[in-house]
Amino acid sequence: MSNKSERSNWLGYLVETLTLSLIIGVLCGFIIGLVRGWKYFQKGFPLISLDTLNSGIIENAFIASIFLLLYLFCFLTLRHLFKNIKWASFLASALASLPFILFWAYQINKSNYVYWSTFSEWRSIILNLKIGVGFLCLWLLISVGLSLWTRLRLLKTDAVNIKPLASLLAVIVIFNISIYLFNNFSEAREGSPNVVILLVDCLRADHLSSYGYGRNTTPNIDQFSKDAVKFTQAISQATFTKMSIASLFTSLYPYQHGIYRGAGELMDSQTGTVTTDVLGAEETTLAEVLSQNGFLTLAWVDQGQIASYTGFDQGFIEYNERQGKIDKINKKFIEWTKKYGKNQNFFAYIHYNDLHSPYRPKPPYDTLYMSNNGNEGNKSKKEKKIFIQKALYDGQLTYIDSQIGLLLNELKKAGLYDNTLIVITGDHGDAFGEHGFFTHSQAPYEELVRVPLIIKFPKSLHAGEVIKNQVRLIDVMPTIMDYLNLETGLKLSGFSLLNYLDNNRVVSREVDFPEYAITEIYNQRHSLDVISIRTEGFKYIHFKNKEDELYDLKADPGERNNIIKQKPEVAQRFSQMLPPILAQRNEKRVNKVTLDKGTVEELKALGYIQ
Repeated sequence: MSNKSERSNWLGYLVETLTLSLIIGVLCGFIIGLVRGWKYFQKGFPLISLDTLNSGIIENAFIASIFLLLYLFCFLTLRHLFKNIKWASFLASALASLPFILFWAYQINKSNYVYWSTFSEWRSIILNLKIGVGFLCLWLLISVGLSLWTRLRLLKTDAVNIKPLASLLAVIVIFNISIYLFNNFSEAREGSPNVVILLVDCLRADHLSSYGYGRNTTPNIDQFSKDAVKFTQAISQATFTKMSIASLFTSLYPYQHGIYRGAGELMDSQTGTVTTDVLGAEETTLAEVLSQNGFLTLAWVDQGQIASYTGFDQGFIEYNERQGKIDKINKKFIEWTKKYGKNQNFFAYIHYNDLHSPYRPKPPYDTLYMSNNGNEGNKSKKEKKIFIQKALYDGQLTYIDSQIGLLLNELKKAGLYDNTLIVITGDHGDAFGEHGFFTHSQAPYEELVRVPLIIKFPKSLHAGEVIKNQVRLIDVMPTIMDYLNLETGLKLSGFSLLNYLDNNRVVSREVDFPEYAITEIYNQRHSLDVISIRTEGFKYIHFKNKEDELYDLKADPGERNNIIKQKPEVAQRFSQMLPPILAQRNEKRVNKVTLDKGTVEELKALGYIQ
């Protein structure tokens, strides 16, 4: 065969392969795009549906091209080793399919909560047998098709015809240009901002440098707070993620929404099964309110306690779970904003779990705060443990801060920062032995209930203001609704924080901000059933199984001196609030769901189950 003829054959192979790739990619992408975009179309977001359709076509055309080019390379290589073209084709299709099969098998295992630690369980073995059989059938189907195509089309010696390839490319280019022009002439709802909540699990307020901490742990968040309003006395409604987020999402106290028990709280000692509370459909979430008012609602979370099967996906058009570390979550969110963010007003809830114990910062953050000026030898074993835990926590916090800084910069580059209401907060804090325990899900002392709350309004309205009054996480939802002028008629326990800020506006209702912030924790494993009632001056803590406590927060911010016997009249005023709280708690009933073993293993790794 002459060099000219050989080059012609290679060109023919390439053109035929790319043409088939585009045909398959367009057909599969169109179907997948319709499936992905249907949820947007149903909810009234046709622009997103078009973008999703376009993305499906482009992505699948690319995947098909990679697969078929890899197949072509393997086939032409194996063809010299085998006389039988059929066997060369089958082996080439197997080699080309292998990386895709492994990747998709990994994703299926991940979505079904299968880890290396649970890979040998029967449930995992059966799942992977099903995956294997399914992929084997798919490979046989693809192999037969490729074998027929190879013999009928790829080995022909006709002149190369590039017209089909050029036509397909032209169709794709025209389709992309049309959608680009359509998106540019169809702007998002004028004057309505986007809303983003960035929640860092276990984030205590007094470890942020902008809140007075001695270490420069959060330079990016500090810079962000200059564009925002900083609330220095924000109180969480629980010391446990699930309870706290339920209150954040609904603007209700735990005794009102009824979410108390998380995974690990209700474990059957005989069967080993674990149940957990489900947020009821009768509750209205912030996502539901915003979705009903034209916002595209999305979430990226990596916290098993607020999984979709526990009802926390209510109102979200997309509820993306098991999203990984903060860098992966931010990458996915930024990619989404680049594709769709400019064409539709959106609400994004992003939940980072990187600060959760055990603290494992990557280098150089793991040693960033380990220096102790040579005083390590003078400390007790407990003091050394506390020092190390704080150093690791702070190092991880500084890394998280750097990633949040990157995300905020990307929003600025995309032109979204100025017109987005951004909230940075935490669900609860973490303890370092201040009251004899570590981590959280414990009694509601200040190290667990005080969280940062920083709100940047669009166009940096009220930039740099600092509010020292006591506020609560349940106030976030009504604040967002108030700013967006959304009237729902909902009976919320939270109040709009704009009452502290909009001094010049005409307020139709009397401003009477609540004096009290209530925090609860029910932890069956630790025999804890506690309610705290806090004002700016005092905190009253009611324990079911031991004597109540009272602290003067101004004279004793560390809560070291229980003054309940010295101030019985103050304690009585607080205790009189308990009966209606306990009565509502006892009346509230919520559904429960049983967790699978994979989820149980995930929550064991976080310390929720032992």
